[in-house]
Amino acid sequence: MDINKDKVGKRIKKIRTDRGWSLEVYGEKIEDPPVKPGIISRWENGKSLPNNQRIKAIADIGGITVDELLHGNQKDRLFNLLCSAIDENSELYSIALIDKIIKFLNFYDNLIDKMLSIGDSETSSKIEEQAIISFFHNNLDNFIKYTKDLGFNLNFDQPEQIINKFIRYVDLASMRAKETYEGAEAVIQNALESINPYLYTKDTFEEFINDEDYIKWFKNKSEAAEKYFISKLYENVQETVIEVGKKYWDYRIDIMNDEEDQKE
Repeated sequence: MDINKDKVGKRIKKIRTDRGWSLEVYGEKIEDPPVKPGIISRWENGKSLPNNQRIKAIADIGGITVDELLHGNQKDRLFNLLCSAIDENSELYSIALIDKIIKFLNFYDNLIDKMLSIGDSETSSKIEEQAIISFFHNNLDNFIKYTKDLGFNLNFDQPEQIINKFIRYVDLASMRAKETYEGAEAVIQNALESINPYLYTKDTFEEFINDEDYIKWFKNKSEAAEKYFISKLYENVQETVIEVGKKYWDYRIDIMNDEEDQKE
């Protein structure tokens, strides 16, 4: 995996600032004779990297491994690896990973749009890179727990293996999310049916989301639709939906692990 000088520099600087040291003191701690402040400044600003001996000394001062200094902790390394997998200029570029995540985001990103078919298909079908990166951020902890529960070692010397395991994780997450999506759709539909018919009709809904006096307060019709329904859902229904969501996210990983065990 390539070494990011800027990120290494920030870690080197953090070790120094966490201890309240000046550049001069830091240089004395690294080796004798002391490293010059100007050289340390270049490291911290990502202009150059220390040699192997100095890297080891800095890692020892920080109480971390050389790998952690060069590549970050496990979460950092995993995140960087996954980002490399969506970079078309990287040797680790994985179309399979991108396709899996795009399908996941396209299908589950906006429940209201999908129920009412009012989404902008041209924009909703295009998943920005930032959305995929956010997916990585939101799933790092769950993925690490998932691999630990399976007894799978995140060996960064075998990046393709980690990427393939993450693809499998997305597959399992999709299976569980599909059940939750269908359940949420049923809950919302039942709630709508329980709303006073004089308050909710197709006509009043369409009038609301097309009324210029209302729509100007929302980003788009999808948001207006969401606010319309939320305002008319009974309080106990809202609480039920929230509770179901919380319980789902609590047990999702356990269920995925069970399914994985059955397949292996």
